[in-house]
Amino acid sequence: MNISTERTISRRQPQGEVHLQVPTDWFDLLEDGENDEAAHERISDLANQVYAHKDENVRSSIIRTLMAARRLFLDDGMISYGLVALPDSEDGPVTWHICAGVVEAPRCASDINAGEALARYFGEQLEDKQVYLESFPTAMGPGFGLVSQPGIRSNGQVDIFPALPTTDAPPAQYAARIGMAAALSCPASGGPALLVVGSCLDPEQVVSMASLVAVICGKATVQPYGAADEHSDEVVQPWK
Repeated sequence: MNISTERTISRRQPQGEVHLQVPTDWFDLLEDGENDEAAHERISDLANQVYAHKDENVRSSIIRTLMAARRLFLDDGMISYGLVALPDSEDGPVTWHICAGVVEAPRCASDINAGEALARYFGEQLEDKQVYLESFPTAMGPGFGLVSQPGIRSNGQVDIFPALPTTDAPPAQYAARIGMAAALSCPASGGPALLVVGSCLDPEQVVSMASLVAVICGKATVQPYGAADEHSDEVVQPWK
C-alpha cells in the first residue's frame, strides 16, 4: 500500500502532536473531530459505496455503529481510527480497522522484551498464549509488536489471547476467530508513546495487516508541545 501524508486533524485541549504516516486510501473516522454532522455525511457516503449490495437497513445499521464507535474513540482521546476497505486484493476482500493513540510509557530497560512491554497495555500476561511477539526499531526508539487471532465463544465472550493447548486442556472451541495486530513505539527514556492496534474479520489476513500496523507505528513520532519540530512534511495530529 502507498503511504501518504495528507491531513491535519485538530483535537480538544491538545498536549502535543503526532506525526503519522498512513495509507493514501485511509478513511479516518475521527477526521472531523467534534463535527458530528460532517462525520455522518462522510460515513454515510462510505457505507453506501462499500456496502451498496446490502439492504438499506443493513447500511443504516453500519452507519450507526461507526458513528457510535467514532464517539467512543474520540471520548477516549484516540487520535486516529482508520478503515482500509478494498473490494479485491491478494488476500481477497479487505476490511481492516486500525486505531492509534498516545500512551505514557515507562523508561525502557535495555533487556525488556516485547511481551513485558505490551502486557502493560493489554492488562494480561502473554506467556503461554497463542500470540507472536517481536521487537523492532522505530523512529522514536524501541518498538514492540504482536500478532494474535482472538477467539469468540458462542456466548459472546472474546479471548483476545487464546491459551496454548496443553495435554491437560484441549484447544478451546470458538464460534469464530478474528485477526489482531498491535505495535508500540516509545522513546527509550519513557514518556509519550504511540500504540497502534488493528483488527480484521478474516484471521488469515492478520499477517498482512500486521505489516501495515508496524509501518504506521514504526514511522510515527510523538512530539509534546515545546519540543523541536523536525517533521514538518508529515501529517500532524494533535492529541488530548
